[in-house]
Amino acid sequence: MADGQTVVVVGGGAIGLCAAYFLRLVGTDVTVLEKNRCGSGASHGNAGWIVPSLSAPMPAPGLTYQTLKWVGRANSPVYIRPRLDAQFITWMWRFWRACSQQAHDAGLGALARLNNSSMELFDQLADDGVVFRMYRSGLVFAFLEEDSALAELSHLQTLRPYGMEVPDHVLTGDALRKIEPALAQAVHSGFFLDTERHVDPRSLMGGLVA
Repeated sequence: MADGQTVVVVGGGAIGLCAAYFLRLVGTDVTVLEKNRCGSGASHGNAGWIVPSLSAPMPAPGLTYQTLKWVGRANSPVYIRPRLDAQFITWMWRFWRACSQQAHDAGLGALARLNNSSMELFDQLADDGVVFRMYRSGLVFAFLEEDSALAELSHLQTLRPYGMEVPDHVLTGDALRKIEPALAQAVHSGFFLDTERHVDPRSLMGGLVA
């Protein structure tokens, strides 16, 4: 970058502040634009999960038909307000085209490679003196039915070639509740990924702002 040039980061949330932080580490002059207070939006009120295992691309084989059931339902996982305009129809067409196995596998691989450095970068923030609370307590996947647990585990096992540590088998009953005693008796199966983490989002935002 030429001398005197400034990189402008639009948005003072977790992504914007982390981008600005690491740009400054390599000597780049950075200006962050934020319409409110930095970290006051979704970055302040989210669950703080650092979970590369759950970063698969949204378009997936079979999702098109499931999405049709969700369209128009405000409480659905994917709420899309239908409207008759060319831009919306084009977007829906492109989304449908992306719901192929080939496109999903390509996106999954790209995100997995991008996520490989996530934990290292959070550790670097802490080592550099950015003050925030980070917990290395892993993540329990809990299911009411064993078939659901097996399907999710099978999906996550496709991440192994990218360095993701995934168990071989699901746990049931007392074996699962030994890891998380608070699980209700209705929970039948699940598994545990001990490499996942979470942060206190308010402390992370405060540390990055400081």
